[in-house]
Amino acid sequence: TGVWAAENTRAAIFDAFWNRRVFATTGLRPDLRFRVAGAFMGGEARCDGPPLVEALVRCDTPIEMVEIIRDGAVVHHVRGDRGDVAVRWTDEACPTGAHFYYTHVQFVGEEVSHPWNLASACGVHAWSSPVWVHLRS
Repeated sequence: TGVWAAENTRAAIFDAFWNRRVFATTGLRPDLRFRVAGAFMGGEARCDGPPLVEALVRCDTPIEMVEIIRDGAVVHHVRGDRGDVAVRWTDEACPTGAHFYYTHVQFVGEEVSHPWNLASACGVHAWSSPVWVHLRS
C-alpha cells in the first residue's frame, strides 16, 4: 500500500487514509499519482465538460501498460516501455451523471501465484484509489 501523506507523522498518515489518498500494489514500490478534473485520488470532482484524466507512474520496474477505468470498464490505455509513464487524456465520451475513475498499472514481469498467499508480495500490478466525478453537462 502506498499513502500520499502531507508529512511522515501518525496524524498525517491517518489523514491520508481517511481521505483515501492511497494506492495498492502487489509488491512493487511505484510512485503513482492520479487525478480527474483536478481532484487527487480519493477525492471528488464536479465538472461541466469532459473530465481531464491525469496519471503519472514511476518505478524501477518497466511499465507495460497504464489503464484508465471508468465505472468498472477500461476507457483508455497507454503502453509503456520504461519506468515512467505520464497520461493526460480528456474523456470526451463520458456521459452526464455520477461516475468513478481509477487507474490500473501493469508492470513488466510474470504473474506469481502462491497458494494461500504464503509468499511475500512480488506481483506486477498497482491500482489507485478512485476519484468520484459528477459531470453536470
